[in-house]
Amino acid sequence: MRVPGCVSATFLLVACHPGLSPQETGHLSESDADVDADTDSDTDTDADTDTDTDTDTDTDTDTGVPARECPEPFEIGDVGSFKGTPPNPGFLMLVDPLDSPSGAHYCADVAGAGVEAEDVIQAHTCQPPIDNELFATDAPEFGQITAHNYSTLCIEAGSVSEGGLLRMEECSTATTQSWVSSEAGEIHPAGNLDLCWVVSSGAGSSAGGGPSNTELRRPMSIERCDSVEDAYKLWVVPCGNVGTWGTDSGS
Repeated sequence: MRVPGCVSATFLLVACHPGLSPQETGHLSESDADVDADTDSDTDTDADTDTDTDTDTDTDTDTGVPARECPEPFEIGDVGSFKGTPPNPGFLMLVDPLDSPSGAHYCADVAGAGVEAEDVIQAHTCQPPIDNELFATDAPEFGQITAHNYSTLCIEAGSVSEGGLLRMEECSTATTQSWVSSEAGEIHPAGNLDLCWVVSSGAGSSAGGGPSNTELRRPMSIERCDSVEDAYKLWVVPCGNVGTWGTDSGS
């Protein structure tokens, strides 16, 4: 069969390309058409690559706040009260040693042996790592402070008001368990930044422990920050802060 303008049926494909002269069509073949098809396939592949790149970028953007990496509390069997720096990463430690034995500090401490719901938080001479002085911040939820080895118990304010006591309670969504620390080391109820954790003024009372029975303790409560000297309200906080990670005032 003959096609007008074509030499033979073999050249049907190329003969239908507009603008090609009979001389030009004589240099095209079926293999050339295959090359064109392969080129189109490569274009599709590039489009897929662009789509994948966009998806990856969105995923990175949506990851939000980076994971928090906090050092684990020391789990060593030292004898005697804590001395030296840096402090145990699990300590909620008062920055000022006040009247502590030489080289020691006060730490937030669950009064009594062990850790149970309704136990009161006091300030006590920092001890070798024991359960009632090891804590984790932003755990189990953001803004909470839990006992390191008792992850279902959190520090709670008996009342968010002047004179309110601190105690351990079952972790919950109660606002009385939500805390925010300042860069200086104040620890505030998240619902009232005018209040903060403080230890009592005056001299510490004997706790009857440690080398030569030199360990001391003091009551703790929530008070107006502006009514208390820094020495009684600034803390070293586990992992550096609580309730501020990923915010303008956090890391």
